[in-house]
Amino acid sequence: MATPPAPISQLNILIIGDSGTGKSSYIKRLQQQAFSHDTTRTKECDILTIKLKTNQGADISIKIFNIAGSQRGKTKINEYFKNIDGCIIMFDLSRPETYDNVLGWHNDIRNVNKSDDLQWMLLANKCDLEKSQESDYAIGSMKDYCQMLGSCCSFETSNKENINIEKSLKTLIDEIIKRKKPSISIPLENEKREYRFKVLVIGERNTGKTAIINRYTKNTFSGTYRTTIGADLAVQKIQYDPNTIVHLHIWDIAGEERFGGMTQLFYKDAAGCLIVFDITTPVSLTNSAAKWKDDFDKKLDIHENNQVPCILIGNKCDLKRDGTDINEDFINEFSRRHQFTDYLATSAKNNINIKEAFSILLGKVK
Repeated sequence: MATPPAPISQLNILIIGDSGTGKSSYIKRLQQQAFSHDTTRTKECDILTIKLKTNQGADISIKIFNIAGSQRGKTKINEYFKNIDGCIIMFDLSRPETYDNVLGWHNDIRNVNKSDDLQWMLLANKCDLEKSQESDYAIGSMKDYCQMLGSCCSFETSNKENINIEKSLKTLIDEIIKRKKPSISIPLENEKREYRFKVLVIGERNTGKTAIINRYTKNTFSGTYRTTIGADLAVQKIQYDPNTIVHLHIWDIAGEERFGGMTQLFYKDAAGCLIVFDITTPVSLTNSAAKWKDDFDKKLDIHENNQVPCILIGNKCDLKRDGTDINEDFINEFSRRHQFTDYLATSAKNNINIKEAFSILLGKVK
C-alpha cells in the first residue's frame, strides 16, 4: 500500500495591491485580532508568519509576504512572486482606481509565476465605509472579473469591523490544499475528457447578441432584453460522446465596451468569437463590425500564425427587407477582406442558424 502524503504544515502566501488598501491591517487583524489606524507604509516587503486552524481542524503555519503598493512593476520584487502557494489581491472599495489596478497586479505576478496551480483570491476591502456608485459597480462586477481571471474566490472585507478576515484566508487555504492532494489515476478506457472553451459574442447595441445567446442556451426568445452592463456569462454543456464533454463559457460583451480598457480582460484567453451585426442596418456591418474585429485582433495580438476563429453573424434575417440591407456578395467580400473565418445569416426570433453558428465556431477551435 502506498504511503499517504505527509500533511501540509506550512504555506507561503503573497498579498499585493495598491498602497493604502489595508494589506498590513488585514495581517494584523489575523495575527492579533486587533485593528490599528497606523498608516506606516511598507518599504518593500514585510514577511510575517501566522498560525491558523483550517476548516478541517488542522493547524498550519502561514508565511505571508506583504508587498508594498509602491513596488508594483519593479523587478526587485519578482523574487517574492516565485515559490508561493497562493496570492491575495486587495483593493479599496472607497477608491475606484485601486480596483482598476487589480488587472495590472494580476499580470505582474502571472508574468513571473506561470504555475497553473497557483490559487488566488480578490478582496474588496473597507466594505464598512459608505458605498459610492463606483464601489457598487466594483462589487457587482467582481464575480465576473474573478471568473475571467481564474480566481478561486472573492470577498468583501473590513479590517476595522472584522468582516470576512479569517473566513477569506481559510477559504483560500482550503483551495490550495485541495490542489495539493494527489490525483487518482483513471484507466484510459474509462477516462472522461472534459474541455472548457471561452467564446465571445460581441457587436454594437441592439444587434441581438443577448437574444442569440438565450436562443442557443435556453431555446427561448422574448424580444425585450435589458441592456448588458460590462459583460454577462452563460454556460452551455455539450455532450459530444459518452466520454467527452465541452463546457462552453459564452461571454456577452456590452456594445458600449468597444475600445474600453476592460475589453482586453474580456478578450483574454478567448478560443473563438462571434461578431454580430443587424442585417437590416448597413452601418452595423460596414462601420461597427469592422471596428470590433480590428479591436479584437489588436488586443489578442492576432497574426497569421495564431488566428482565433471569428465568425461574422448577420442577425435578424427574418425581418422584412426595405431595399437598404446589404446583399450577400458584399457581405462575403467584407468577410474575406477583414479575415473572418466564416459568415452566417441568423434569426434569434425564428431560431435560424443559431445552433449552426456555435457548432461551426467550435469546429474551428483548436
